Amino acid sequence: MFYIVLASGFDSGYRFEITVFPGGGGTPPSYVCVAIPIAPGKSGYKMYYVDATNIIRVTNDGTLPGPTSPDLE
Repeated sequence: MFYIVLASGFDSGYRFEITVFPGGGGTPPSYVCVAIPIAPGKSGYKMYYVDATNIIRVTNDGTLPGPTSPDLE
C-alpha cells in the first residue's frame, strides 16, 4: 500500500478533488476522490473515482467517473 500527499491537489499530470463527509446522525464518515487529467489526451486518458468502498472506478470516454462507473481491472 502507498500514500500520496497532495499539498496542491496535483500529481503526475492529474488534478485530485477530495470531498470528505463527516457523518453524523447514524451516518458513518465517508469520502469521494476524483482524479482528472490536467491536459486530457496528453497527461492522461482515464479519469478515476474512489469512495469509502475502496473500489477504484474508471472512465476513458471523457465522461466523469462516479459510483456506477466500471471497476478498474
